Amino acid sequence: MIDLQNAKFVSALAPISVSGATATDTEVDTLGYNYAVWIIQAGVLGAAGVTALKIQESDSTGSGEADFTGGSFSALVDADDGKVYVAFLDLRKRKRYLSLVATAGANACLLSSVVILTNANVSPDTATLRGITGQQLIV
Repeated sequence: MIDLQNAKFVSALAPISVSGATATDTEVDTLGYNYAVWIIQAGVLGAAGVTALKIQESDSTGSGEADFTGGSFSALVDADDGKVYVAFLDLRKRKRYLSLVATAGANACLLSSVVILTNANVSPDTATLRGITGQQLIV
């Protein structure tokens, strides 16, 4: 079995253009997983860049999100077009729900984000449980 067949994939921030506002992400429920890899893809970034890029956590869904030590990235500038940012999280030390906060300056910025949840208590064995629409196993 390929290691990532035992993972769940979450589209935390579908590709979006944001300017002068905070992008709305999909909250990630980490229940049943011990580790996460949070991948953030910067597309074309406007001159004002992304002024805040951070992961927050909460004990309950939909409210109480708070910053935590190590959860913030440096601001992104227009020279960061096309770069990939990754956070490796030990979920055993985090609260259950995670969210991404991405605040863009006045100019449009393109961003997207995927979270890969790994080391499951019970391995997902279908595409649905893996959080994916379709899957191919090529050997």
